[in-house]
Amino acid sequence: MYQVGDKVIVEKVPPSVLALPPAQRDGTEGTLTVVRRLIRKGRPYQVFKVETDGRVWLRTSFVAKNLVRYFHEVAIEADCVRLYSSATR
Repeated sequence: MYQVGDKVIVEKVPPSVLALPPAQRDGTEGTLTVVRRLIRKGRPYQVFKVETDGRVWLRTSFVAKNLVRYFHEVAIEADCVRLYSSATR
């Protein structure tokens, strides 16, 4: 389905993120917060890894109010993203 180098846009929160324990899911830099930021920004993110089950891995970074840059890597199910541009074009 997707391949490394494709650009995708995150459209919805994956069920796997909602199923995470609260310590990983919630908080200022929790996974749910990061995924919601990806959705809110609405910009394309490049896939850097694809799992055998179809999940895509995305890397991103945010600058916090204290001017510290936080880097994140998140896995998102294929049905929660849409293709923006293919790596083979």
